[in-house]
Amino acid sequence: MSRRWTILRTELFTKGYVEPLKNYIGIPNRELLVTKELETSSLYNSLDSMNEISLALLNKLKNDKDFGLRIYKDCIKSCEYLVQVSKDVSQGNFKSLSSQTLVKIFDIYVDTALNFTPFLALPPNYEMYIIDEINQSLVEKVGDSKSEEYLQKLMSLKEYPFQMLEQIDLANIALRIKLKTDINKALIVHKRKYQWLSCYNFDEVEFSLEDFKKRLEILQELSFSELSNKVNCMIEKLNSDKNEFQRVINKLGLSNGLINKIKLLREFVFLRTYRIEMNSQSNFYLKPLLREISERGNISVRQLAMMLSDEIKTMLLEGKVPNSVNFKDREKYAVFWLHNAKYHYAFGSKAKKVISKQIVDVKKGNQALFVKGTTASLGKIITGNVRLVNKHNMSEFKKGEILVTTMTSPELVPAMHKAAGIVTDEGGVTCHAAIVSREFNIPCIVGTGNATKVFKDGDFIEVNTEFATAKII
Repeated sequence: MSRRWTILRTELFTKGYVEPLKNYIGIPNRELLVTKELETSSLYNSLDSMNEISLALLNKLKNDKDFGLRIYKDCIKSCEYLVQVSKDVSQGNFKSLSSQTLVKIFDIYVDTALNFTPFLALPPNYEMYIIDEINQSLVEKVGDSKSEEYLQKLMSLKEYPFQMLEQIDLANIALRIKLKTDINKALIVHKRKYQWLSCYNFDEVEFSLEDFKKRLEILQELSFSELSNKVNCMIEKLNSDKNEFQRVINKLGLSNGLINKIKLLREFVFLRTYRIEMNSQSNFYLKPLLREISERGNISVRQLAMMLSDEIKTMLLEGKVPNSVNFKDREKYAVFWLHNAKYHYAFGSKAKKVISKQIVDVKKGNQALFVKGTTASLGKIITGNVRLVNKHNMSEFKKGEILVTTMTSPELVPAMHKAAGIVTDEGGVTCHAAIVSREFNIPCIVGTGNATKVFKDGDFIEVNTEFATAKII
């Protein structure tokens, strides 16, 4: 994770890794570090802690063969409950409610968000366990050179997430423009259906009609046949992936037990994006409550998101922001960490010292001109100019460039669709970038650790997915 997280979100995330995680698998995350420097947040997991969580998870799986399925089902339920609670607590006339009542309502959301956190940790750990087992079987069946290709086919999506459905629906609206059909009602419906996709954080603005209109203008640069082909290809890709999945299963002659694990892995691949989307949807529905709370404290929602949950409750009860809150300091630096499962945090200059002490920056060093990661989507060797992309400069991305970023998110999908290749700092074979790049058939390397530090805008690079490398040429 190397994109902006608000302080409130980071607090709930860090705390959720202690008691809620312990309640679910028997142990907490003992060591964790989350830093915020201006608009970028980074998460650092202790290898020992991750191994401890993985071991606890493996023990659960050994004692209960259906525990993986239970994680999946519980994750879906937790996502749905988070969204429903956010809807419920934001309904009604807040103006007539006392501050004490608002505190109780806010607490309901906080408790729900804390209990959602384990499902941000457990699916990736389960994926690592099951992918290793599947890959070993594939190496035995087809050899090491082809195992990666078959693994990707087995991890294809069984259904599209909202962000990809939005792409199809918007392209269909663009087709209606070509046919001189009125789109006003369709565009309003589209906005209502997908506006929440941009709400990665509490304080981020939902997509507006103008945002969708701007993207429609870009789509109008395509011909009718190109637009039709775009829609058909995305729909046919899902169907062909399903057919290819079944063909590979039949060809390899895998055991029923392994086939069931592979099918469950596909569910977890879907969860990767689904969890992010449901969290964004929750953030969107929570907005009325957050606006009312911020108004009572005479601050903006962005400032509210820079406060801790207890500080927010104190502000409501006392009618003013606590003296301990310095928004300027928190805008610059914040750090949250777990040590021996104990929760700590610091802001401003204190946070900067903690960050400097515990983190060694990745340096370019003596002209390091390449990076190596994990192949997420196979493709031919490609070359192109680098564009370092985030949600703020996404509109500058040109077709045929190579998209380099810390990690991708739903807002970046329009740029990803135009990329000749994708290279990320973070992620594994089931991350967002991996899922989307495979659906778009774009060569992609993830988990390089330092691509955004090695490359700069305009660098001409080669991306080789066979060796999972990207280098300046």
